[in-house]
Amino acid sequence: MIDYHCHILPGLDDGCRDLAEAVEMAILLVDAGFTCVHCTPHCITGLFDYPIELIKDAVRDLQEVLNAAGIPLQLKVGMEYYVDELFFERLENPLTLGDSNLLLFEISPTASFNLLKEAIFQIRCRGFIPLLAHPERYPTMMPGSKSAGFLRRFIYNALPTDTLFFEKFPPIVKEIIDMGCLLQGNFGSFSGVYGQEVQRVANLHQKQDHYKYFGSDGHRVRQLRKSLCGIEQVWQFDNIA
Repeated sequence: MIDYHCHILPGLDDGCRDLAEAVEMAILLVDAGFTCVHCTPHCITGLFDYPIELIKDAVRDLQEVLNAAGIPLQLKVGMEYYVDELFFERLENPLTLGDSNLLLFEISPTASFNLLKEAIFQIRCRGFIPLLAHPERYPTMMPGSKSAGFLRRFIYNALPTDTLFFEKFPPIVKEIIDMGCLLQGNFGSFSGVYGQEVQRVANLHQKQDHYKYFGSDGHRVRQLRKSLCGIEQVWQFDNIA
């Protein structure tokens, strides 16, 4: 299997803290059946803002450690781009996932749909393939998102975990898919790491075959262990292998 989204590089963002933890995360991934992982630290202006060469060096250094320890996990470069004031400038020379044209990006939970569509348009104009990280976690893209937030959460929490009360996504989901944006689901969303509401939305995306790629979005050992429990629910997707 391939992990398309993981914060395994030590000391670069809010993910893995040090080399020892990175090695432990790598072992967890291998034990879960992964042979390859894309290292995707955050790229957020003023917070996590590193040169591409530094990311490449970090991937190379960690790969050498894993090789020396006999851990059979292939690391590939990547970045999780946040759509902020410098995002469009970064598109002139971005770091895609491995040797692909996939560009992983995320948006603010309160970002406007116009900004999201403009980001997708600009990514495609430059010859890259937009891959939106964890769409199941954006409140404005959830089924029933026009309902009052408190009421929606109350209904979701009152229902059994396998119940989907709101079956219809807002139009923006179909719009961005039609624009050529691919969706990346988090394994942890299926195992309840982000709560029941996100879990139900992830299940609905899965039922409607929206996801094209999956990732652990692993940040720390404990969180990664819980996230990997969601793998069994997405075995039906050929592209995780």
